[in-house]
Amino acid sequence: MSRSLRAACFTLSLIAVSACGGAAPVTIRAPDRLDVDDTALQRIEAVALDEAGEPINDLAVYVSAVSDPSVLQVGHNSELQCKAWGLATITLEAPPARKDVVVACRLVEELRVAPQRLMTVLTPDSTGQPTPRDLGTFQFQAIGYDGKAIKDAPIEVTATAEGVLERTPEGTLRALKPGRATIHGVIADHTASLEVEVGLLMTTRKGADVEDAGHLGIPVEPGRYRIALGSDQPVRVRAAGGECEDHEPALALDPICTFQSAGTVRIENPGSMGLGLGDAAKVTLRVVKVP
Repeated sequence: MSRSLRAACFTLSLIAVSACGGAAPVTIRAPDRLDVDDTALQRIEAVALDEAGEPINDLAVYVSAVSDPSVLQVGHNSELQCKAWGLATITLEAPPARKDVVVACRLVEELRVAPQRLMTVLTPDSTGQPTPRDLGTFQFQAIGYDGKAIKDAPIEVTATAEGVLERTPEGTLRALKPGRATIHGVIADHTASLEVEVGLLMTTRKGADVEDAGHLGIPVEPGRYRIALGSDQPVRVRAAGGECEDHEPALALDPICTFQSAGTVRIENPGSMGLGLGDAAKVTLRVVKVP
């Protein structure tokens, strides 16, 4: 039956419609929402139902309107194609039945996270236990097909932490104890991950003098330590009773030192060929025990 004839039939009474050769559609069975993650052509599964709830198999359901053609385009055969990130409502018709369906076009080219690695340092309380604190700033960002960030993209953020992190009632993530964790971001079929390292502050020194050819010693227990320091003279970090990552003397350093037993972190000022004739180095440092 042609669309024009079918439309004419629907203007008649129910008895007349039956005479035209088919039951009158009362409703349309279709999903209330359709999520689309790419630009491929889509067809929505929709069936017209009669008053008994039975499918009218020979009656086509078609798309008669779309709320936002810049987001979603509809072809002549009612195929759908997403063009941009956003929501659009389509109207399905099998006159006189009509149904609105929300189409979510989730066109994400890439999901990014910054920074790639995050370190949070907890300070011990009076008993030596770590004091929980919120994580440092990080951001997941969905990038659309146009290369631009998608504003207010609904990115799902979860954490694999094993007790290292917790989610606060406000929805933020808080570090509870030293350890490692991974924060995952998910949107559409894209994922990104942020590695988190939570350390415990052991000691800080600000403006400590290290004489030429001298050193500053910091006793430590067994474990791994990140030594973050800055100096006005090139210095190096060594481990008495342990091992430190190799590096040349520099004004800024961030090595990891590992001790299997108790030992000492040494901040050394090689100065003028170790003769003790050069300037003292003024050093600011932080020693953090890391997992």
